[in-house]
Amino acid sequence: MGWNFWSNVRKLPPVNSPYLEGGHKPVLDEVELHDPQVIGEIPTQLNGQYLRNGPNPYFTPYTYTYPIDGDGMIHRISIKDGKVSYKNAFVKTNGLQAELKAGKALYGGIALPIPPDPKYVKTDETGKSSASIHIVKWGNNLLALYETTPAYLLDNNLATIGEFQPDGRDSPFNVNAHHRVDPKTGQIYMFIYNTYGVPLTLYEFNQDYQLIKSVDVEKPQNTMIHDFLITENYIIIFDMPAIFNVAGNDGSEPFFAFYPDKSVTIILVKRSDYSISRIENIPSFFVYHFVNAYEEDNKIIFDMVLHKKLNLNPALNENNIPPALYRGSIDLETLHYQHKCLCDSLIVEFPSYNLDYCAQKYQFAYLVAKKPDNAGGFNLLIKYDLVNNKFIYTDFGADTEIGEATFVTARDSSNDEDDGYLVLFVYCKSSDCSDFVVLNAKNMQEIARVKLPRRVPHGLHGSWIAAK
Repeated sequence: MGWNFWSNVRKLPPVNSPYLEGGHKPVLDEVELHDPQVIGEIPTQLNGQYLRNGPNPYFTPYTYTYPIDGDGMIHRISIKDGKVSYKNAFVKTNGLQAELKAGKALYGGIALPIPPDPKYVKTDETGKSSASIHIVKWGNNLLALYETTPAYLLDNNLATIGEFQPDGRDSPFNVNAHHRVDPKTGQIYMFIYNTYGVPLTLYEFNQDYQLIKSVDVEKPQNTMIHDFLITENYIIIFDMPAIFNVAGNDGSEPFFAFYPDKSVTIILVKRSDYSISRIENIPSFFVYHFVNAYEEDNKIIFDMVLHKKLNLNPALNENNIPPALYRGSIDLETLHYQHKCLCDSLIVEFPSYNLDYCAQKYQFAYLVAKKPDNAGGFNLLIKYDLVNNKFIYTDFGADTEIGEATFVTARDSSNDEDDGYLVLFVYCKSSDCSDFVVLNAKNMQEIARVKLPRRVPHGLHGSWIAAK
């Protein structure tokens, strides 16, 4: 099958994807910029670094399905005593290094899961481990994460160390893009779904980043699971009908598809002993991103951005059924599940919150948004009050597109949940350049804007790492 693919590569039509143009258009150079122009004043409490990952294909791919394909690129804003610098770097994965040596794209992408040219890649892999979805602090290093393939360790200068192998393992460690950290215990929870074989494995690390538990979870199908939740006592997995048909597939069936006629199953895993309960036969939907969850009155309360269906092309606002913010609940006594829409007046995605409140009762969520009549990218950032069911927002303007915002706690403060800052990249379409923007999370007013003389392509998830 691989040889058949390569013999027909030249017959493939050129890739024509909106996710390779405009604010998504890749940048190929790695630069470091010092003392860019700052409008306003960087808060004195904001010392550290903001890092954001995203797919940035170095070579024009044969197919491109945003945000699953592409090469990982880290964009970093460093702040020290009000001084700002910017640096970007590719994650030098094995796949990207092979392509650089070959001088061309070697992988077919999720829409063409076919082995790369064996002349350049001496493995049986069918897809590139791009490490392009998230970037988090991991001990004294950084960890770049993807979906179903090995994560990559980077040092604090953004140089790639290599594939992530915890506890001295002699093989790469596959792990998903999202993790949850219990701020009370320091326990770190991660998972991996597989496109074939063991469908789901849960991982638990201690506060010293040591792997202490690995548990396989049986389920009937291999499905895409991008995010999950934890509470004080539970790990919560939503098994949705985004199904991989890889094993034994000769190409006559789609390798990956969403089946709206199939149901959702919720898998409740007790953190104490990893015993499992299931809630089945829930009408289909899909969630890329959950906000947070907590336990109250023997119920699990959680918030999520719910899609009525999953379609990766385009991923958002497909068939006029836009994603919206929902609140759900699970009765732990009866295992009854329900959810309701909180706001259908705006299209939303990429939720964030104060991570100090993970697995605890909380009040505020922050989401990128746009109005239903906006055919472009997100240009609103909303602060949603989940207690009073209302929101305020900042409108960055029709000439802009924004990405996920990260909440940064204001240390030595009043300790209100929203006492802090929101940091994000804002792309200006007319100038084809990006700004790094700091907002006051209480009132959503802009405090400072760092003018960058280049485009920071739209990406996915990021982290704030406070200076020690």
